[in-house]
Parts: sequence; structure tokens; C-alpha cells
Amino acid sequence: MTQAGDLRHEIKLEQQVTTPDGAGGSTTTWQEVVTTPARIRVLKGGETVMAGRLQGTQTVVVTLRNQPGLGDAGSTWRLTSTRSGRVYDIKSITPDERGAWLDILAEIGI
Repeated sequence: MTQAGDLRHEIKLEQQVTTPDGAGGSTTTWQEVVTTPARIRVLKGGETVMAGRLQGTQTVVVTLRNQPGLGDAGSTWRLTSTRSGRVYDIKSITPDERGAWLDILAEIGI
């Protein structure tokens, strides 16, 4: 069970926003939805071969309090650690049984 004292990191949850550029194309940017304290736990690391070379990955579980504005969060969003600046790709979001906490499974390439 996560407690308030476990939330030692600060993260930003951002969603991808596409806006027309006026010339028939579009521009994609990241818009911050919320900045909040969180717990980051490293699950495992791994290596895969991509384009003939090794690519390292690190999987983490980020736990945070559920809050308004996160109902639409999904794998098209990203998570950024404000302390280290690391950007994580969100793989899945799972609420606890009461809906008070969210566990976010995320991955970063290293």
C-alpha cells in the first residue's frame, strides 16, 4: 500500500496536442495536464535488437493519487520526471480497487 511519504518524486503527465499550422499541415506538441508527487519503482531492464544493434529499456511503475483530469489518460500520453528530466512512454494505467491511486506502467529507452 502506497502512503503519502512514499511520494518522493515529482512528475508531469502530458498529452499530445495537434494544432493546424494554417498551411494545410499540423504541429504536434505536448501539453502539461498535471504536475504531482509520485512514487517511481524500477521493475526491470532489458535489451532488444533493433536495426542491428542493442537497444536498452527500463520499465517502471509510477504510483500517484488519482485526480481530476486524468480520466482520459492513456498510452498516447507521456510522463516526465521533473527532477531528472527523463521522459517515459506510458504503456498502461491501472486504478486501485477504490479509485484513489493510479499505477502507471511506463518504459524509457536507455
